[in-house]
Amino acid sequence: MGPRARRSFLGELRNLERTDPAKAKQVLGEIAGKLRSVASPGDPDARQLAALADNIQKAAETGDLAELKTSALDDEDGDLGAFAGRHVH
Repeated sequence: MGPRARRSFLGELRNLERTDPAKAKQVLGEIAGKLRSVASPGDPDARQLAALADNIQKAAETGDLAELKTSALDDEDGDLGAFAGRHVH
């Protein structure tokens, strides 16, 4: 996920947080759960996925999207783009 897509994604989440905080928390919780579900124990990316899922879950619980700003979403090594080939439905 490139910088433009990342900004767009975060912008959409911020908009949802403003318009429907409960739905934003639900969506973030679902994203965190799906990230955890794709990380298998033998997967070398499992730790990064778990850390990203933890940050997203924390944002869901607190309603503070700053958790995402400081998360792996902004870190090249933990970029969601690294997981773009994974199908998370």
